Amino acid sequence: MNRAVIESRYLKRELVFDAGSMRSMAFYAGTGNEPLADISVADEATVTIDGIEYVLGSTGCSAETVKTPRGQQLIITCGEQPELSGVVVKLVYEAFDDVPALTKHINVENEGPREICINGIQVERIKPLIGKSHKLLLEDDYVRDALTVDGKRVYSPWIEKHRRYIDAFLNPGEEAYCFAYPVDMDWELRAGERFESFKVYEFVVPNTEEAGLAVRKATRALFPWTCDRALGCSLAPASKVEEYYVGIDRVAEAGFEYVHLNHGWIKGVMTSPLFTNYSDYALRPELFQNGWDDIRKLSDYAHAKGLQISFYSIYVNTWMEEGANTPKAYTDHDWELIWADDDDSSRWGTTLDPAAGWGEVVNRKLSEAIDKGGFDAYHLDGPYYGDISVAENRSVKPGGPNQMLAWEYQKTFYERMKASGIHGEAAQGFQAFAHGMSRITTTGYEEGDFGDKPIQQQILANRKAAYDFTKLYRPEQATTVLPIVAWSPDEDAPDLLVPMEEHADEYNAYLANVYGYGFEGKPFCKVPFEGPKSKAVVQRWLTFWKDHSEYFKQGYLLHLKKPDGEHLDAVMHLLDTGREEKALVVVYNPAELELSGGINLSVPGFEGREKTWGYKAESGATGTVEGDCLPVSVPPSDATWYELWELKEQGDI
Repeated sequence: MNRAVIESRYLKRELVFDAGSMRSMAFYAGTGNEPLADISVADEATVTIDGIEYVLGSTGCSAETVKTPRGQQLIITCGEQPELSGVVVKLVYEAFDDVPALTKHINVENEGPREICINGIQVERIKPLIGKSHKLLLEDDYVRDALTVDGKRVYSPWIEKHRRYIDAFLNPGEEAYCFAYPVDMDWELRAGERFESFKVYEFVVPNTEEAGLAVRKATRALFPWTCDRALGCSLAPASKVEEYYVGIDRVAEAGFEYVHLNHGWIKGVMTSPLFTNYSDYALRPELFQNGWDDIRKLSDYAHAKGLQISFYSIYVNTWMEEGANTPKAYTDHDWELIWADDDDSSRWGTTLDPAAGWGEVVNRKLSEAIDKGGFDAYHLDGPYYGDISVAENRSVKPGGPNQMLAWEYQKTFYERMKASGIHGEAAQGFQAFAHGMSRITTTGYEEGDFGDKPIQQQILANRKAAYDFTKLYRPEQATTVLPIVAWSPDEDAPDLLVPMEEHADEYNAYLANVYGYGFEGKPFCKVPFEGPKSKAVVQRWLTFWKDHSEYFKQGYLLHLKKPDGEHLDAVMHLLDTGREEKALVVVYNPAELELSGGINLSVPGFEGREKTWGYKAESGATGTVEGDCLPVSVPPSDATWYELWELKEQGDI
């Protein structure tokens, strides 16, 4: 056997085994012969066991193609090494009938008589062809490509290499980078145990500009739980428990579907909605004198109002209420996560290491909190996949298995919660979707903006960030926070949209940003409205979202015009029901005067349709789209929407 093939209607990858190595002889888009990768790259997967590196597929291997419900798998089983009796190593590719993607991972099965050590793995080594026709986008479910602060936030060489690759993908014409990241592990695998690596996801896309649309379609099919939708409101931490009850009443009256108890600042102190700290998970005594009975009473009250309820927690940090004792999880154990000298993450304060005993403890504590409190969902902050502790006094190698163990603990928790029907959101990237998270990090804002930027600048920054985010991800894959009350440790920081009756126009603009893009949105507030003006604003956009929910749940977002702060900008939600194709166009006016004009509909994903479109405006006005230009008119500092449908016969309007 010297060749093996895996293919679907979207791609074809042909492997060749010769000269003691394995490489892709061909990697094509579709059924044609358009190459996606440099075929000169060899040794595309390796595993090191007990200090010996094996090039997968190099000697004595066999290949088997297995039909699956979604497509097919190609399993390369490597020949047994004499010094590793009973150890079976498999390289697994999977292609899908309905998704333009290929996945790849490594399995190690220890059927031998003794324990072995997996020192490291390299799941993929591939160099995509780059340029104007770049059509291969690679992701993984292992580490998050975290944002940098002053260029210092470096979790691992993997992150830096992935960042360079993504930069090259987004900026065609620059130097091509090889997607090849060996991972050091020193993972002990006892006799009878099985190890499964992370997966690399390889998306075949039409081109760089339309990559987001292709990836959004693929993730919806691969991870259908990301389509779960609910409109939530985020309550700031309460000083008195009565504040939560008042907030829940208003949240239900406004028309939201769930209430989220969030963290925030009280008198300059970062405060949990429930706990004195995030390590011991001791309840705040000033709010919950009767312990978990009081929490259950609160969640039952929300349920009686027709709301689901969730809470915020953080996986590794020990933020504490002022005056709280130092957490026992920190004082009584050697669980602190020690950052490398060049990693600025230490600015977050004392952090615990999931690779240590803390991982098992926090998974149990979070599960107990969800169960005892009667919660329907949880929103989890940190750590990011890829955090590495360099502590040298642990039972594991510094910077080696720490990363893999932390990943294993976190994904295990995510998967268990999903299996039990608990909705999860996390401050992660693409990686968390594969493990059952319905949402990833919030988008459309930077937390520093809440206290540093004037409200109009925040609104524009919010929409620009949302535009960029949805170039790759789907709106339902994230939530966006609207800062109604201050998000700042400064006790004198002004509440941004309070009194809400005096800031109804700004509140309207913020809500239009979020719901117009299809995000679920969560106003961060004490109450979501204070009077008739703010109530009318929030109900306008909640009604809009609910009335057009099929676009957000089943359709796809296309970008018509990027926000620039001066002219009209717009997005389109495209829905193909199988019987008809229709669209929802949301248009924004950032100016302080009414703007009218035409929005070009001939964009990637919508161009080339020889159809006549009718439209109906929010105002009720109807008309016909002439050519590719939708005529629009938007009031000052506002947004509006237009419903489009194909005119099949004269008089359809």
